[in-house]
Amino acid sequence: MQNINSRPELRLEKTWIDWLLIGVGTAIVIINLLIVIYYYPDLPTRIPMHFNAKGEPDSWGEKTAVWLPLVINITLSWFVYWLASKPHWLNYPYEITTENARSAYTRMARALRAIGLSLIVLMSYISLNGLRVAYGLVSGIGTWLVPVLILSAGMLMAFMLYRKKS
Repeated sequence: MQNINSRPELRLEKTWIDWLLIGVGTAIVIINLLIVIYYYPDLPTRIPMHFNAKGEPDSWGEKTAVWLPLVINITLSWFVYWLASKPHWLNYPYEITTENARSAYTRMARALRAIGLSLIVLMSYISLNGLRVAYGLVSGIGTWLVPVLILSAGMLMAFMLYRKKS
């Protein structure tokens, strides 16, 4: 395993794709926050806290728990975006040299930003559908969520592996 201290540390310039990933993610988080703020005063005292694999609520809590998915969303996305700025800290399946560092770091940073956006979309979906369940508009978040998550993760990994080979 290569020593992290021996890797070149580069400052990567963000492209329009990177800014798009960050911008869309930030906009989704802000919209999610504004929606929760708007609906919070009228929320029922009991809201869903957790959903089973069928998408049905299996745990309920007080309405203040509506902030938990937002806190998780903001914390996870911030961490992933911050980690994208430190690609030289991460593990790679090959040795990082001065010749391949910029390419490897750029791909890793972009993959992390895409993962960050995926997490934001997922947590926002859960948060907003939790509100819909609390208001009695729907009975759960749907059965398709878990298969879509597995498929999305697989597609992202396949894409990144394909990009590595090309």
